[in-house]
Amino acid sequence: MMNQLNDMLLKDHLFQLLEDAKMVGYSINLNYSSMTILTNDCWKKEAKGIPHNSFLIATAINTDN
Repeated sequence: MMNQLNDMLLKDHLFQLLEDAKMVGYSINLNYSSMTILTNDCWKKEAKGIPHNSFLIATAINTDN
């Protein structure tokens, strides 16, 4: 069962975007129209920056497991 789930996730286009994902912060306020993310320069540097006008995908998925 877990192998089937893993195979499905590996084929999922959205999950493929997360393969090289880096943590840049945490959600500290979330509602239906907006989200506030707390980040710091160290995390952004490790992620090689966040381009202006980019779209940030936030997830709580652990891609290692």
